[in-house]
Amino acid sequence: MKYLNTVYVSIVLIGLSYNCQNSEQKAIDSFNTCYLSFHIKGLSASDVILEKIYGSNSIPIDTIKVSKRGRGTCKLNNPSVGLYRLLYGRTNLDIIISNEDSIVFNTFIVNSKDSMHIVHSDENKLFYDGLKRIKELDKKLSILSSLIENYPVTTKFAEQAHKEYQEVVGKHEKYIKNLKLKYPESLAVKYISSLQLCYPEKYTDRNEMIANVKKHFFDNVNFSDSLLLYTNIIPLKIDQYLGLHNLNVQHSTSDESQYNKLVDALMNKAAANDAVFDFVLNYLIGKFEENKAFETLAYINKQYVPLISCVNEDLRSKLSGKLDKFSGTSIGVLAPEFSIADVAGETVQSDKLNSRNVLLVFWATWCPHCTKLMPALHSYYRTFTRDNFEIIAVSLDTEKNKWLSFINEYNLDWVNVSELKGWNSKVAEKFNIYATPTMILLDSDRRIIAKPSTITELDQILKSRTSDTLTISN
Repeated sequence: MKYLNTVYVSIVLIGLSYNCQNSEQKAIDSFNTCYLSFHIKGLSASDVILEKIYGSNSIPIDTIKVSKRGRGTCKLNNPSVGLYRLLYGRTNLDIIISNEDSIVFNTFIVNSKDSMHIVHSDENKLFYDGLKRIKELDKKLSILSSLIENYPVTTKFAEQAHKEYQEVVGKHEKYIKNLKLKYPESLAVKYISSLQLCYPEKYTDRNEMIANVKKHFFDNVNFSDSLLLYTNIIPLKIDQYLGLHNLNVQHSTSDESQYNKLVDALMNKAAANDAVFDFVLNYLIGKFEENKAFETLAYINKQYVPLISCVNEDLRSKLSGKLDKFSGTSIGVLAPEFSIADVAGETVQSDKLNSRNVLLVFWATWCPHCTKLMPALHSYYRTFTRDNFEIIAVSLDTEKNKWLSFINEYNLDWVNVSELKGWNSKVAEKFNIYATPTMILLDSDRRIIAKPSTITELDQILKSRTSDTLTISN
């Protein structure tokens, strides 16, 4: 297959690394020059963006002009070892740049990863061969486990399926072991071995297999090797690990003690390397903030932010300041004081609330989940006496007419308040509100006692505190 004459484009890679005085952190290797040449069949006269990967982040470093026949080339000066990504259209294709002087590959614009053919680059041959084997392993084990579960253990068919399962697992483990012995410094091998899951030697049932995978999930990840930070493998593994434990946006506050255990398990592994520790901590904070697990964020702030190495004094200060606010609104602490106007313009002060249980509800008429929740919550609210349960509905609307119209339409006769400033609401800022609807339950001392996600969860909490609750289904 012919290639166009090479047109070299000089680029400078912006290396990401943690720096610190008196630090002896291992420098990331770099070398003089690497030539990248490719043919993407079906891609015509387009631009391919070349990115450098660092954890879950990607840094654009060059734009490669592609010919009408889908061929492109570039020259990388002094590139650092790591995972790089080519972006074209909605497709992304990863390659590993190590100490090789050239990388040549062919592929198709459709199913680029599956049709990848490495012409020149031993490192990327190892990389794509390993990815292919893992994909095949997962497919085989899925079929075999299904057969084992659906056929009686005493049948010869099940016996053969068990035997094949053991052979498939054993063969893959041997493959990984040989790779690590033969190419101990290969980033591709480090990446592929990190992806390897620890399957039980003998399959009994799916639950046991999942339990075994969870228990040994990070056994093949070398957290002491900071070179892995220059790939996406650590955030990828963390996401998979949290997914196995069903971390998602719709969690209840009772889930967060489980999340704390997951944090402990991860940080214990990450402690093998200062740079990895700092990266994992920062990544987890982002994940739990995204999922609104504020109690876990408060736990991280207390347990782990003080342990950030000198490598990242700025990171320590930034994260500590960021998380202090979550600690200030975590369960068990006194709620921030506030005053805010109601529908009549009268000031409602938090220190004047005298109900045994006060529910703050942050909502808005432009939020579909809120407009569904509020009428149902009002039906629940009317089953209580005001001295036992009160609701302060804090609207994040900006248009007064829409706010009042919704209140009147559903006869929401609890305490309705708003600054009519949307997300610029000072009360919302004090309570670290990032999504609507959000419910926060206070006791008579204005101490935060729960952050229920649903009416059902709210009812379960109130049942332990009052005698006149009703069971409500959402």
